[in-house]
Amino acid sequence: MQLTAVVAFLVAFHQNKQLIGDRGLLPCRTYLKNVQQYFRGPVSWDAVSYAPTVLWLLDWSHMDSNLDALALLGLGVSSFILVTGCANIVLMATLWVLYMSLVNVGQIWYSFGWESQLLETGFLGIFLCPLWTLSRLPTGTPPSQIVLWGFRWLIFRIMLGATPRSLASGSVS
Repeated sequence: MQLTAVVAFLVAFHQNKQLIGDRGLLPCRTYLKNVQQYFRGPVSWDAVSYAPTVLWLLDWSHMDSNLDALALLGLGVSSFILVTGCANIVLMATLWVLYMSLVNVGQIWYSFGWESQLLETGFLGIFLCPLWTLSRLPTGTPPSQIVLWGFRWLIFRIMLGATPRSLASGSVS
């Protein structure tokens, strides 16, 4: 799971400026201003709930720097977890918030199914970790059945959506 997060944040670092940066194809500053205008006025709860991102809290005059900072922070945290094998709820929730912040301003570039699956996997992964201690997953304590069923449901949906076209259409090669 952490290798996937490292790759996701690395890709975000290399592509965000060209896709959603200040001079990108679909600048996220313009997107956030449009969301703000739609909800008539300064940043409101409606705008934040429509597009939840930490970018609402940052200075928009240097959006490329903000996007780089989010990607590099996510890359650093996920690399730390990958290398050490140690995580806690705070670190995992930080990764989830950072990636969700990018996905919610990424518009069509972040609208593929694997983005939401990565967010869902990361959200479920939060509940596998200890609360505060920075340690490996405890071997003597089994994970919650609710979290396990959440992962099973995710896997089922991925497998159901990943059936080859020939099988889904009923044709046989």
